[in-house]
Amino acid sequence: MTAQTTAPVAYSAEVQTWQDQVQTAVHEIRLLARRHGPGGRIPTLLELRGELPGLSLHVIRAALQTLSREGVLARYGRVTRVLGPDEIHPDDQALVATVRSDIEVGRYRPGYALPTGLLSYVFGHDRAETHRALRHLVQEGRLRRLCAESGPHGPGYYISPSPDLESRQK
Repeated sequence: MTAQTTAPVAYSAEVQTWQDQVQTAVHEIRLLARRHGPGGRIPTLLELRGELPGLSLHVIRAALQTLSREGVLARYGRVTRVLGPDEIHPDDQALVATVRSDIEVGRYRPGYALPTGLLSYVFGHDRAETHRALRHLVQEGRLRRLCAESGPHGPGYYISPSPDLESRQK
């Protein structure tokens, strides 16, 4: 009996659709990011093309953008760096700081729905980038993300009750 060998993953454009190629590149770059760990540098676009033969620069660029939107990577010019799980994406720091400050000074009161569409517009983010930023405030306990129709104004982000207010009510 002979040992069977497995063929490497085919990145052939004839076999995979463009979306499949992007998903393949996302998977491969995600593995690379795990190997490098938080703060690690990801190879340049051209270096990645050499490591992912058969995938075009457009596919690799789309995969990097996907991972950046997810908050896995941050691009600084030509350098791409792996972000830590609690690290705020550089593009989100102003939005997070502004919302945090507005909650602290009482501009957004507990129970209010956060105007995510307006925040996206003001900070030049798309929906995915706004969600990426707001997840840090959810982790801090300043926001609650309500899905389906559970919020008074439908799904969205709501200001959490402040710990000071809760302790005064008890």
